[in-house]
Amino acid sequence: MKKIHYKILDGWSLKNPEEDTGTNTLKIYMPYGLPECVLMPGDDTLIPTGLHFPGLYKDFIIIPIHHTYPNKGSDVMEMWNGKLSETHPILHMSICVDAEQVFIHIINLGKSELKYKPGNTIAYFCFSKLIEVGDVSFLDNEETFGEEGEEDSF
Repeated sequence: MKKIHYKILDGWSLKNPEEDTGTNTLKIYMPYGLPECVLMPGDDTLIPTGLHFPGLYKDFIIIPIHHTYPNKGSDVMEMWNGKLSETHPILHMSICVDAEQVFIHIINLGKSELKYKPGNTIAYFCFSKLIEVGDVSFLDNEETFGEEGEEDSF
């Protein structure tokens, strides 16, 4: 397992990210000094993290996970049926990286406002190793992908 190193950029004040060993993620906090971020339904924003992960970007991808997603099967079904959207946030998160730091792009897809305050958790980062993919081809309904016994298939 590769150890993930990070650096808090000069001029930024923020809580150190914390490892969540139960989920193998890194808890990320909104930096101090930023204004409170309020996202109305349909709004989006780019929140700087003040973090840099040296040497990570060429071998790994960072996947942001929102920390208040429904976690029970019944909640997920209610969410898809539109019954949970009044009380639980529905959003999309992605990562943008420039030469220096990681930004979190958030889109509010729900029906209520979302608030992010400096010092509070904004996301959990999951790190996944990039894999090299060979030739990609289209499979019709009669073909299968990765026959049993083949190596390096998924």
